[in-house]
Amino acid sequence: MRPSFRVLFEGVRIAYSGLLANKLRTFLTLLGNIVGIMSVIAVVSLLGGIDTYMRQEVMSEGSNLFTVRRVNFLDAIEDFEKFTDKLLHNPKITRGDVVALREQLKLASYVSGAAESSASLSAFGHSVTNIDVQGRDAVYPFIEKMPLAMGRHLTEIDDHENAQTCVIGWEVYTSLIAPRDAMGRTIKIGDKVTVMNAAAAKDGRDAGGSMPTTAMVLADGQKLTMR
Repeated sequence: MRPSFRVLFEGVRIAYSGLLANKLRTFLTLLGNIVGIMSVIAVVSLLGGIDTYMRQEVMSEGSNLFTVRRVNFLDAIEDFEKFTDKLLHNPKITRGDVVALREQLKLASYVSGAAESSASLSAFGHSVTNIDVQGRDAVYPFIEKMPLAMGRHLTEIDDHENAQTCVIGWEVYTSLIAPRDAMGRTIKIGDKVTVMNAAAAKDGRDAGGSMPTTAMVLADGQKLTMR
């Protein structure tokens, strides 16, 4: 055996003997390295996911869409204290704000308000939980692409009368309503019973992306969208 290999083998043997003699220290060192590497991977994956999500949202909405929110929920990642302060002190966006902007903005073709929450839905003895629910007005079809498999979108009459009516996402339709026609059927959203106007198309991008989503008319909003 050459001297260089003998020295290498002796070094490996001494190192291995040291690891066996100090099992706890060896375990803690390995655990620290594993946790550190996993933390770096998690942070990189999170940032990459946020970047991809934002790019997809911007591409799907187009370059001529402007959104105003009460708070930026991404601030919760960067500065949670700042986010909570805004959440507590920023005034709510109301339907009156939407009307005022429609009257004052001359270059915007459409101005729409929206409120977002989650609720349990039930119909015909079936129920689904933790469903994204969005309160919209009659302008949303002109701002967001939402092809319908059946029925119609919310109208200005629905909006003006604050009608208890909704448009459901395709996954909600298949889970609760299918194979029935969605038009005129009643569905319970939380503790409110509403009448369905339509179901979003299976291959369409409904109000919640890939989420099984319900859109309904609400009084106040959390964001404004202008195109």
